[in-house]
Amino acid sequence: MSFTALGNITLTSAQTTITLSSISQAYRDLYLVVTIAGLGSGGSPLLRANNDAGLNYTGTVLRANGTVANGVNLTTYNYGATLGIYVANSGSNDTFFDVWMPDYATTDKHKNMMIRANGASSGVEMQITKWNNTSAVTSLVLTFGSGQTWGIGTTVALYGVTA
Repeated sequence: MSFTALGNITLTSAQTTITLSSISQAYRDLYLVVTIAGLGSGGSPLLRANNDAGLNYTGTVLRANGTVANGVNLTTYNYGATLGIYVANSGSNDTFFDVWMPDYATTDKHKNMMIRANGASSGVEMQITKWNNTSAVTSLVLTFGSGQTWGIGTTVALYGVTA
């Protein structure tokens, strides 16, 4: 596998959304890495394919925090694919997410997202989410359902992956 950097962002001021647009369609898969820094409490971070905020996301989340392990199904989840339902940032510890999106440029199938989340104070998650749309992914928008902001020092890196 070969990874090609398509975009790198480090926030120097708090923002409500982070947008990666005009994504090249020349790769087989996309790989997104997000480290949230300086985040307060509340709100799960969301990922929107092509800024789709409709009821177009479904999936399954598996979670463990050292005490409890469980799972939950997400049926017609709205506002975007949640990057972490249970994993949260305490404000003093960074939270890490990575998203693998195979076949993002195809137009004959729904898009899967394999999401891993790790919060130092809250546990780990593994999630499989499907964006129920056959459009090619040309942009990714990171936001919060609660209007929270991405803190200073948050980093976002997007890679195109070839076989």
